[in-house]
Amino acid sequence: MKMAKRNYNCGYKNFHYSVRTAEGASPPLPLPGAIKLSFVPQTSERSVLVRKRDGSISSFTEKAEETGKRAELEILSLPVYFLKDVLGYTQDENGVLIERTHPAVHVSLLYETKYGEERVRHELIDCVFSKPSFDVSTIAMTPAADTRKMDVILNRDPASGGYEKSISESDNAEIFNGWFNSVY
Repeated sequence: MKMAKRNYNCGYKNFHYSVRTAEGASPPLPLPGAIKLSFVPQTSERSVLVRKRDGSISSFTEKAEETGKRAELEILSLPVYFLKDVLGYTQDENGVLIERTHPAVHVSLLYETKYGEERVRHELIDCVFSKPSFDVSTIAMTPAADTRKMDVILNRDPASGGYEKSISESDNAEIFNGWFNSVY
């Protein structure tokens, strides 16, 4: 019996963001050039010291709790509207971008993944972005991608207690097709 060859190609695409305020969320805007999203769960552990009968002391981890999540977004370039909406940049009358300190802006980050033939759309409910880190070097003879990396703090959704919402294309076509029109 010949087994069918499956395509396990997975990756990220269709990144969008939506600014969250007390009044609601803005319509999602595209975030082109996003190429990698890496997640890092945050945990806290409590070590307990136990004295054995022979008088020696052993240490073990009593409990590990999830205390939050972080991610790192790697992107080729940042659109000016993202710099202004999320990272606090302003633009003067001459069109010059000016970096400023600013209070944290909470956003929802929407994107799509593909696992095999199944597409899944995700919403990271409440994110706060750091300003990007990047390298500057002299011009080289061989071109290389100049990417920016931003740390992303993921906050729990007060309503659900979760960090993320997801839907696959086979679950509900109407919601799946309108995913990037508004936050869920």
